[in-house]
Amino acid sequence: MIRTRSIWILVAVAVAAVASGLLIGYPVEAGAAAVITYAAFVSLITTRDLADRAQLRRRRARRVAERLPLEQLRRVDETLAAAHASEVGRDRELRPLFRAIAATRLARRGVDLDRNPVQARAILGEDLWELVRSGRSQGSHLVAGGVSTTELQSLIGRLERI
Repeated sequence: MIRTRSIWILVAVAVAAVASGLLIGYPVEAGAAAVITYAAFVSLITTRDLADRAQLRRRRARRVAERLPLEQLRRVDETLAAAHASEVGRDRELRPLFRAIAATRLARRGVDLDRNPVQARAILGEDLWELVRSGRSQGSHLVAGGVSTTELQSLIGRLERI
C-alpha cells in the first residue's frame, strides 16, 4: 500500500512538472525529465520488491531445511555426551529423552508406561526399564556413573525394536 501511494505521489509530481514546463515554455524537456524520473522510480520499486521476495524465500528455506534438524542433532549429541560423562547427566538428560520415546513406542502397542508397569517392563527389557521407570531415584555423581557406549548402543537398539 505504501509503494502504491508513493507511485501515485510521483505521478502527481511528474504531472505538475509537465504542467509547469508547459506554462514556462519548456514542454519537451519537462516531459522528458518527468518520464525518466517516473521510469527510474518504478524500476527501483520493482527491484526492491523482487529482492525482498527472494530474500524471504531464501531465509524460509534455510530456516526449515538447516536449522531445525541441526539444532535437534546438537541437543541429542549434548544429551548423549552428558549421559556418558556422569550419573547426573544420565538421569537429567538421557532419562527424559528415552522415557518419552519409550512411552510413545509402548503406546503404539496399547501399553502405558506408568499404568501398566508389568507389561512395560516385559516389553522394554530390564536395562531400559530401569532407566525409564517412574519412581527411580536420581543419581548424585557428577563425574562418574555415566552410561558406557556399549550400554547406550544396547539401549538405543532396544528402543528401536519396540
